[in-house]
Amino acid sequence: MSHSATPYEVDECRGVLRVYSDGSIWRSTEPSFKVPVHDDGSVLWKDIIFDPVNNLHLRLYKPAFSSSSTKLPIFYYIHGGGFCIGSRTWPNCQNYCFKLCLDLQAVIVSPDYRLAPENRLPAAIEDGFLAVKWLQGNILQESVEIPADGAIVDTEEYSESCLPPNYMKEIYCRKVLRCLLMKQAKCGGSDDVPNRKWPL
Repeated sequence: MSHSATPYEVDECRGVLRVYSDGSIWRSTEPSFKVPVHDDGSVLWKDIIFDPVNNLHLRLYKPAFSSSSTKLPIFYYIHGGGFCIGSRTWPNCQNYCFKLCLDLQAVIVSPDYRLAPENRLPAAIEDGFLAVKWLQGNILQESVEIPADGAIVDTEEYSESCLPPNYMKEIYCRKVLRCLLMKQAKCGGSDDVPNRKWPL
């Protein structure tokens, strides 16, 4: 009578991700390091779902003492982790976004994305693109509410001049994401970038 071999660990990443020989994966929802969150109330923040299908959220940050009529630039921050680990909720990411928000006096948009190896590239890139599309449709057109201090962006006062040149242009997004895909194709992603059709 034959017995299947006991799965063994073939790879791991910083104590929060383990991959086994049978293809199974163990993942921690918490980082392996302990860092306190430095939330002193100077930044308002909230979580919003931008992809109900994959249950993906983004976190919005805004300086607490900015006027609701002030035009704020938008800084789009994607957390690191090699597309394999990390989250917008990790304390190091949150502390960094607090600092960016105050130092830049900007709205910070920090989305999550599907992680590898469960989700092969370009899933993470497509999620980032979908978050940009959500940003176009909600912050720039409808205004998004955040607790205690009105709208993040007053659409009556909004001007594209408060963003980097062509930042929100679809053609720019396409070029950036295609470049990322070509560079990341060897990390489990697709290498058919020139023929890929984007969901615009």
